[in-house]
Amino acid sequence: MDKSLLFRRLAIALIALVLMLCVEGCAYLKHRADDFAEIADIGIIVSKKPYFALFADELSILPVGYAHVDGHFIGWGGGQVGKTTHAVHSWGALVSGSEELGWHRKYEGEGGAKEAEANEAWRKRRASSNKPRA
Repeated sequence: MDKSLLFRRLAIALIALVLMLCVEGCAYLKHRADDFAEIADIGIIVSKKPYFALFADELSILPVGYAHVDGHFIGWGGGQVGKTTHAVHSWGALVSGSEELGWHRKYEGEGGAKEAEANEAWRKRRASSNKPRA
């Protein structure tokens, strides 16, 4: 087989592959980038009031510790880079535990009725999304 014919077929196959990736791959690659952004949270949490947290829950299997924090997260977290509201209300004793995480919540850290109402709505929405479907 002639080398130029082989290179031409290889080029056509490569162009076809690139076109297929552009059609389907753009959305696929965007979703993978979103997944990568949510792998880890690296930053600090600041708040007007002092809070306490010493909690670990690797792979959501063995929760250990206690955490109650309402504040603002600065860094890479919640699928974004920058500053956003963040809440952690968690406890664990190895065999049992509970973990509530909240990102981008309105009125976080402001106190008062607005924050209490927003927290209650968030908990109700979270509880309804965790119910088993029939």
